[in-house]
Amino acid sequence: MEQYSSLLYSIPYVSLMMVYVGLAYYWHVSSQEKQNIIIVICAVIYMFFFGFRGWIFDDWVNYYPRFEDSSFDSIVNIKHTLDDTLFEPGFMILMILCKMIFPYYEFFVFVCCLINCLLLVRFFKKYVSNVPLAFVFFLCFGGIVIQANLMRNSVALLIFINSLTLMENRRFLPYLGICLLCMTFHLSSLFFIPLYFFYTKRLSKWIYLALIIVGNLVFLFKFYFITPLMVDFAGHFGEGYEMLVERYTEGALAEQSVDLSIGYIERLFTSFLIFCYYDKLVEIRKANVMFI
Repeated sequence: MEQYSSLLYSIPYVSLMMVYVGLAYYWHVSSQEKQNIIIVICAVIYMFFFGFRGWIFDDWVNYYPRFEDSSFDSIVNIKHTLDDTLFEPGFMILMILCKMIFPYYEFFVFVCCLINCLLLVRFFKKYVSNVPLAFVFFLCFGGIVIQANLMRNSVALLIFINSLTLMENRRFLPYLGICLLCMTFHLSSLFFIPLYFFYTKRLSKWIYLALIIVGNLVFLFKFYFITPLMVDFAGHFGEGYEMLVERYTEGALAEQSVDLSIGYIERLFTSFLIFCYYDKLVEIRKANVMFI
């Protein structure tokens, strides 16, 4: 009975994938003008599916009470508001502005989804040759969770990937500005800043392979030597952030993260597939060095 219920719940997601697969096939036989229409259709479908979502996943448990407590006074006394929450200032200001425009949590969810959708489409149009197919891969490889359950982090991540052009063109100050903007939505974006100095450098494929092997050994055998450093670093930003890092690295969430799963097998297989085609991928497009 439980398996039947799981299958039933998967129908909307499978249907969404099939629609995008159909659009991906139609994309190849379409003119430029029709492809632009397909992009609009992809965005509308995305907004319909995620922008009007109900109470799914569990991140809303954190955001809904905060939204309900927000008011115009929250933005007037923004310092007190930020002291009273673990949420970053950019996210809180967006939440409060949405509350002032239309005081329903569903509207706030819609606005966050719209921002993500526009950023995602902008990125796809620049870097991929088949936008609907890109939506398929994005949703299959964690995109559903990113969109539906990581409201702060998703905005930060999608702003960041749109700044990769700045990294390619070696424009550090604008890139730094984008990273600082991302940090106002999720503090973890701090780690985007040092990427500028080595993300465009091509590594030997053998160094890449060594990093994959070491990373898997750390993951499988739970060598948590980085954890104390992360906890100590987070402590500089306040006790709340230190508690969050401990929760993700030492608590129940850490126990979940080391389970062997289909997702782990997929990532392992993809890693070695990239190793096999490393030189070819770099030859196709210089920007692939960053993506690898």
